[in-house]
Amino acid sequence: MHRVFVYGTLKRGQPNCHYMQNKQGYGLGKFLGTGLTVQKWPLVIASNYNIPFVLDLPGKGQRIFGEVYDVDDALLASLDDLECHPSFYERIPIDVEMQEMINKDDNGDMTTKEQVTGNAHNTTEDAPVKQGNTQKTIFQSQTYVLKNFIPSLLKLPYLHDYSSNGDHGLAYCAAIDRELKETYDLHRAVKMDKC
Repeated sequence: MHRVFVYGTLKRGQPNCHYMQNKQGYGLGKFLGTGLTVQKWPLVIASNYNIPFVLDLPGKGQRIFGEVYDVDDALLASLDDLECHPSFYERIPIDVEMQEMINKDDNGDMTTKEQVTGNAHNTTEDAPVKQGNTQKTIFQSQTYVLKNFIPSLLKLPYLHDYSSNGDHGLAYCAAIDRELKETYDLHRAVKMDKC
């Protein structure tokens, strides 16, 4: 299994959430809970399609709220395909501090919902990190970032928590809704390198 942090259209209730719901043959994923990136990152909405991008510039922006999943090889391959990894987005490891963890029984039914505040909830592979007088559970997860982005993207507002229907008024345009004959070049609109 691979641990993945999603921050945009793959989150629950967002336009591409169906990838994470174990439907349509994309592969299997298990929702672990919500978290915040340990580092700040610039999360912006850009392009004619209003796509959320985390720009590869750690330390700038805000801590990003998202969801943590364990996914199998098939779902990771589906996500790589959706995100055009590695030619468009690149999948990289990041640290995520868990905010809320979901516990499920053997049938997959939710048994408890726990706030992660003072006590660490960890598995054998995840050691709690002591910060001050409290312990926090920090997972290393993989996420998708945009490298070699055009500098003007840094002038856009930085988000903490993405929603396609947020106050920003920039609803995501799903690939299925885009004009097939459109000549808009998404790669050139947001990246400096040419594919």
